[in-house]
Amino acid sequence: MKQTWRAGILILVCLAIGGCRTESERLANMADRTVEMQSRQNSATAKNRQEMVKLNREIQSERKELYQGFKQLETDRRFLHDQRRSELAWAESFQFLAIIVAASMPLFLCAYLIWASTRNTRDPDLINEVLMRELVATRPRLIAGPNRPTDHETSKLQKFESNCTGRTNQQEEDE
Repeated sequence: MKQTWRAGILILVCLAIGGCRTESERLANMADRTVEMQSRQNSATAKNRQEMVKLNREIQSERKELYQGFKQLETDRRFLHDQRRSELAWAESFQFLAIIVAASMPLFLCAYLIWASTRNTRDPDLINEVLMRELVATRPRLIAGPNRPTDHETSKLQKFESNCTGRTNQQEEDE
């Protein structure tokens, strides 16, 4: 029995020594595979990082192009704004000038008419006197007021009144 015991222990020791060797080989193989897998993952990660860097550079270049385009667009917008503002100022200036010209034309026309009428006359005081009488007259004959009838309208009105009353113009003047 001592021999079987020894034989059993010897077998166990051999198995333990033999099993340790195969287990360490197995651990070594597993370590090799782990290192190989880690190497593949590292190379894939490095490749992905290179692609990311490349894409990031492309994005940066596109961003730079967009920024240049934005700056150009902003410059064009400011130029158009300044141009429109100056055009508006010119338009308002011309409108103001046109109003002044339109308002002053009747005055120039009156001045020209007075000048033209006094140019050929030897007595300008006579024309001034006629104009002053016309301005202060209750029924002016040369200047029609805003609500005053003209000579033609006055004669029509007098004819109508004389037809209605049966009186003539001569009879009215005699009274």
